[in-house]
Amino acid sequence: FNLVAVHNSLRDSRVGVMKGVVKQSTFLVTVLYTVVALAGYVLFGEHVQGDVLKDLTIRFTGMLVGETAAMWIISVSLVSYALALQVNYVLKVWAVRNAVVEVVWGRNEYE
Repeated sequence: FNLVAVHNSLRDSRVGVMKGVVKQSTFLVTVLYTVVALAGYVLFGEHVQGDVLKDLTIRFTGMLVGETAAMWIISVSLVSYALALQVNYVLKVWAVRNAVVEVVWGRNEYE
């Protein structure tokens, strides 16, 4: 959805370079999703509901790894989820991304 903006932000914006960026990002996302899916299956097995967040409780996770580890897993998961939402929002909304770049690095990409 931000392909044009990504293309415009590349130093070398030839079509071949853009295809490489798309291939690399698609591969990286596929690997990450596979690793997370396998880790979830190893941890929870077949005992999960359709919405994984419903199973993210101390009671359920604690039965598998112990209560202390469950608290850490849940805390890290929630913080990671919040961070992912924040990063995802900034990357998807180009105007917000430009504003953040201007505030943090003091440069406006459109000037």
